[in-house]
Order: sequence, then structure tokens, then C-alpha cells
Amino acid sequence: MLPHNAVWLITGCSSGIGASIATYVASKGHRLAATARKTSSLSYLPNDSQDILKVSLDVSSVASIEAAISAVLDHFGRIDVVVNNAGINTFGHAEALTEESMRSMMETNFWGPMHLTRKAIGVFRDVNPGSGGAIGGTIVNVSSIGGRCAFPNHAGYHASKFALEGFTEAIASELDPKWKIQVLILEPGGTKSSFSTSSTADVVPRHPAYQDPTLPVNVMLDALTDPKLSETFVEAEKVAQCLFETLQKEEIPMRLPTGRDAFAAIKGKETAKMEELERWREVSESVGGGVIPG
Repeated sequence: MLPHNAVWLITGCSSGIGASIATYVASKGHRLAATARKTSSLSYLPNDSQDILKVSLDVSSVASIEAAISAVLDHFGRIDVVVNNAGINTFGHAEALTEESMRSMMETNFWGPMHLTRKAIGVFRDVNPGSGGAIGGTIVNVSSIGGRCAFPNHAGYHASKFALEGFTEAIASELDPKWKIQVLILEPGGTKSSFSTSSTADVVPRHPAYQDPTLPVNVMLDALTDPKLSETFVEAEKVAQCLFETLQKEEIPMRLPTGRDAFAAIKGKETAKMEELERWREVSESVGGGVIPG
């Protein structure tokens, strides 16, 4: 459960889910450090509140991350929640994606959240107790339905989100319970936002071998560019409210899918994986070995 005036540090607040979380947090009387590459994109937030701080942050820069944390601590004295929300996507099949675009996705979607998460742990454990408040805090790493399920045309994006989920799950297992640090992976499904439209606006040109319209990459492209699809997406404000209310509970989940599409897709994927695992159990166990403890 969060303090009644918790300090939130949220990345990627210029639009979409990040902007919705920032707006919702501020409306509930919590203190907010909203970040974006350009603070001019945060004009929807008031400038005259001591409870709202606008910070310039480039998550692909460790120096920028450290400067942002220092600015938030100078202003509020502590941080209770870190939401790693900033993310990018380049749409196209893996063979056509450039190494530059793949690395850019990893920098923003994985390395940035990884650096900020590690810094946040130190703040929660070492800084917060000296602020007159309690030890601890909450890390929210925003993944996606694409952090559990992989689809054509998103190989680079999936790689970054799968990496983020693996890192988050591992680091959660390393934390001393005495530090009172909670970790949650948010896995939104289809959500109405500029991210969902911009990620398919500029499609990487296809390799000539992928011209067949029946290939999965083209079937998926047709589906994602159909205007009717976005009509099934949920409002970003509902995702923000769901996250906020979940963090008020005594116990929070490791993973929180949002939307019926996310829940159904992830459940179907996990069920299929378990069925395949059992089908090949005899082959897997035929090589011997022991059982890993824990």
C-alpha cells in the first residue's frame, strides 16, 4: 500500500499511458515527477503546483537518468514509485529491420529501465529512510502483451520487452524483504494512444522475399492497419486507474496484464507452452540431471 502522498517518478509522460498515469496520480493528491525528453510536451500538467515537477529525461542516457533522480530528490526528498513507461517500436519483419533500429529499441525499452530500476533500488533502501518516511518503494516496469507473446513484425520490440521482463523477474528475486521494495510488470494489451498508432505509421520496407500477401507478416500488417482494430482498444485512462488501484493493495502481483485481449492472449500462450512442455517431457528428461532448488 502506498503512502497517501507518495512521490511518483514516471518516464515517457508526453502522451499515451504515461500521460494518463501522470494525470491520474496528480488527481489523487500524490506527488508527481513527470518526465519526457522535452518538458514542453508536459504542458497538460499545471506549472504552479509544488506537488508536480516536470523533468527532462532521456532514458537512453545514464547521465540523464542520474540527473533526473537528483532533481526529484532535491525537490521531494524521496521517491516512492518509479514507473518505467518510456518505450519505442519500429514496425517491420526482422530481416528488414536495421541494426540501428534494433539497438535503439533495446536502449529505450530495456537498458533505460534497467539503469533506472537499479538506481531506484538504492533510493528506496538508502535514501528514503533518511527523508522522515519509511524504507522501501515500488518499481513498475511497463512491458506489454508483447513481453509474453510474440507476433510477426515486432521482433525487435519483443526482444526488448522479453529482456525487460526477465530482468525484472530476476531482480525481484534478489531483493531483501527488509527493504520493502515491491516490483510489478505491467502488461497492457491494445490501448488507445499515440504509441499504438505511431508504431505502425512508418513500416520498414519489406524484403522482396516477403511479398506474398498470405505470409504472416503481411496478414498481421493488414490486421494492425485496419481502423476497426483500434475500436477494440481500451482507454489509457483505464489502464492508469487499474495500476493505481492495484498499487493500493497490501499484496500486488508480479505481472498485471490489462485488457481482455492481453489476458486471453497470455493465458493461451502459457497454456500452449505447458502443453508442449508435457508432450516433450520424456525427451527432455532422457538426458538426466537433477532438479534445480527453489
